[in-house]
Amino acid sequence: MNKITEVTRRQIAKLFDKEFNYWGDDEENDDEIKFLERLYELEELPSNDGRFENAKDNNWIFKDEDDRFNLNNGNDDKYLLKFLCEILHPAIREPDNVQNLLTIYNNILSVDGYKIIEVDKLSNLPIFGFCEINNQIDSSNNILMKPIQKILFGSPGTGKSYQIRQIAQEQLDIQIDKITKTSPNIVKAVFHPEYSYADFMGKLLPFSQKSSVIYKFYPGHFLKILGKAYKSLIDGKDENYLLVIDELNRGNAAAIFGNTFQLLDRESDGWSSYEIDISEMELVGLFQAMNIKVDIDSNNKIEIQLSNIGKLNYDEALKNEIESFRDKKNHGGFLIYNLLRQCQIKLPPNLSIIGTINTSDESIYYLDTAFKRRWSWEFVNAPVGKFDDSTEFPEEIKNAQLFIDDKPQDLWLFYIVGINELIKSNHQTIRRIEDKLIGCWFIKPENEKVKLQQVKDKLMFYLWDNVFARDKRPLETFLGDKSDETNTLVTLALFSDFLKYTEKFLDKVLALGKEQYKGEFLKQEVEQVEDNLDMIPF
Repeated sequence: MNKITEVTRRQIAKLFDKEFNYWGDDEENDDEIKFLERLYELEELPSNDGRFENAKDNNWIFKDEDDRFNLNNGNDDKYLLKFLCEILHPAIREPDNVQNLLTIYNNILSVDGYKIIEVDKLSNLPIFGFCEINNQIDSSNNILMKPIQKILFGSPGTGKSYQIRQIAQEQLDIQIDKITKTSPNIVKAVFHPEYSYADFMGKLLPFSQKSSVIYKFYPGHFLKILGKAYKSLIDGKDENYLLVIDELNRGNAAAIFGNTFQLLDRESDGWSSYEIDISEMELVGLFQAMNIKVDIDSNNKIEIQLSNIGKLNYDEALKNEIESFRDKKNHGGFLIYNLLRQCQIKLPPNLSIIGTINTSDESIYYLDTAFKRRWSWEFVNAPVGKFDDSTEFPEEIKNAQLFIDDKPQDLWLFYIVGINELIKSNHQTIRRIEDKLIGCWFIKPENEKVKLQQVKDKLMFYLWDNVFARDKRPLETFLGDKSDETNTLVTLALFSDFLKYTEKFLDKVLALGKEQYKGEFLKQEVEQVEDNLDMIPF
């Protein structure tokens, strides 16, 4: 292990010459001999002075260029790294000065691929170790992408779930089953008013076993996906994992996330900026999610089995495995086991989180600003305005047609655009108009067919109850025939009145939709449909 360059070693030496003392903040209580005895067997090191038998008896001043300490000669990086970690030990340095020095260390060491990290605690103060920074590089030396943490928002039916699958496959390289539309690398949660922190993290539930009742902890959606992501890093794999949260604004997000909210702050390497404490029950659930054999002994202590040795106290078992991760240059596994020893967690770089919000839903719970700013926000637009043959639409939507009495009418896409044009034209009377538009998937075609009954059951009610809930006059005006001599007026007092005009309404929005189309291809498809209809003997 010899990666730290001579330049880096000189930088560290100058740092202490100018700003810091190697052996502590209080020179009266800590001297160089006491400090060096923490790292070296001074009695076994030779003396440079012939009057003394060993280095301990020397009356000398420490110099980092002294070859006996292996700090400047670069034979093995571990001597310098252990030396730096010891300088941060709570017995040596005041806690107020540790963070500043740690930041400087890591800024200098990062260029050579090392990082000083917390590995334990003494009297609730951190003890540090070191690791190589290579968790973002796989065995093929391909840089793994940074985690995604975003919220997709837009009006209903805009294809947010469809887009999540695309992101998972194209950006995260997660394979999704074409039939089930699922993946073992994805865990999906749906927030609702009764969804709680216990559903998210885990809960203790009773179940009957013969004549007795036993309680078992079941990990929630968050712990399940966190355990999968942790296990992948521990195994040295480069797989990505995704937590999907649908309808995020329908649950009390602040209460559901609880203190896991702090994990949403991420560093440039993809790890959370801060760790959080978890309960021992949650730790048990996390072990279960990581497929680690876990048990509670007669003294209510957690035991786990990581090797063939058998079950050990979790702290001892994890400690035994930690050094192997350093040898394997597995920074992820090293950090995870150190965190778990302290009943702490962080979000790893291979875990992404994507939430969805239907902006038209009347949110029961408010998302505060602090929560919002920890996500990137992507608006998923509805089809509205001018479009042509180059405009991208899902193939299932491009080819779908409206059917009335089992007879094809026209491409469903024209109707969608026409309805959105109608809503847009009434922006003065409709509040938050972007929330009220409909997406391509508002009604999902079945075998490229949208039936009239689907329109009545879902679309017409949505327009009546959500879009034009406050004022029905725009609908009455739209359905009225002012162009002909009768100047027909329409009165919509009841929803049943509106339903009677369903086919007329569809004819009118179809005309609006076709006005927005500036291409040729879809027109040719429509003409082909009409030619086929002429050939059918009704």
